[in-house]
Amino acid sequence: MNKKVKISFKSILNFLLLLILFEPNIFVKYTFLNSIFIVGAAISFFVALLKILKIRKISKFTAILILYRAVLILMTTIFSGDLLKVGYNSIVLISLFLFAEIYASEDKFHVFVIYIYRIMLVYLLLNIFLYILYPNGLYDLQNGIHFLGIRTRFTEYCMALFSFSLANYFFIKHNKLSLLCSIIIIYFNIFLPHIATAIVGAGTIVITYTLISLLMRLKKFSLSFNSFFGIGLGVTVSVVFLRIQKYFSFIIEKLLNKSMDLTGRINIWDDSYRFIFDKYIFLGHGMPREGNFILWHSQLWQAHNQMLQTLYESGLVGTILFYYLIYISFNQLKFMNNKKYSLILCAVLFSMLIMMITEIYGYYIPTYTLFILSYYSPKLNLKNVRDI
Repeated sequence: MNKKVKISFKSILNFLLLLILFEPNIFVKYTFLNSIFIVGAAISFFVALLKILKIRKISKFTAILILYRAVLILMTTIFSGDLLKVGYNSIVLISLFLFAEIYASEDKFHVFVIYIYRIMLVYLLLNIFLYILYPNGLYDLQNGIHFLGIRTRFTEYCMALFSFSLANYFFIKHNKLSLLCSIIIIYFNIFLPHIATAIVGAGTIVITYTLISLLMRLKKFSLSFNSFFGIGLGVTVSVVFLRIQKYFSFIIEKLLNKSMDLTGRINIWDDSYRFIFDKYIFLGHGMPREGNFILWHSQLWQAHNQMLQTLYESGLVGTILFYYLIYISFNQLKFMNNKKYSLILCAVLFSMLIMMITEIYGYYIPTYTLFILSYYSPKLNLKNVRDI
């Protein structure tokens, strides 16, 4: 399906309203640039709100996100946490979800896909170019702050570009050269900095997609996308609480060149329990400064695990809402006509769940673009799609 994209002032404005929601981490270090994105996000939120009021309804998907952020904002306020950061991130996320819903309601979700694809492509291209020129970082050379942040921050952008570039290929332009360029950019952003978690994520996507494809050839095998959500969640619980990783020491120590304590993460997890499982477990403690709440070796740390971090910040209620958001993203894949792409998205979402065992991706907006893409992916099957 080849769709023509008309360039107009309106399309440029709509693109900017989305672009301003994705602030490169390096800009946070500079007050003027950071202020531009903060003001821009506020404008984007106001525009999205006005548009959604005309529709007069929001989906369950968007409502869950808003409720989750409301719990987080409430508890952060009560515990005097990092309210400015939580508030800003909430405005950005809600705006993104509202815009996705607006485009989907107008049968123009392919436009949203094109815009996000272009943003991810340009950002990662700039990031790897600057990384090659300044391998130690553009700011704070000790910690290596690059265009998109520290090295591990490249991962969620790569996952987003991979998913959106394939959506662009399958449903919009069907341009092999464009897809190849995206994959090359992703490859360099992952393997030049040697991001172990991203490499595991990429391997998980390949293995999961291959396994699903093989199983689907069996006539008796019935694919359930929700089962992969359950498996991902089960693996998380098994590793974090039951410590099944001790049975895979060869993979961790030999192939990934990591220690069995996952670079100290297991010790941090153990210490996190006394901060999480207290009388505030139901609604949590809100987001502390920079997300750090675990006192370990005389220093405050994040949980280095999505589930534990979410449990601390928004309790059982927020954690259920956050993972339910992922669950319904998996569930929507069954409504796609293009089974090949639905399998790929399933593999990507499953990979993100696995990577969340050692990383906190819920802080970063590109992660949520994957949920949005999965949830609205059936909209890409529309035959009569309007231009921008």
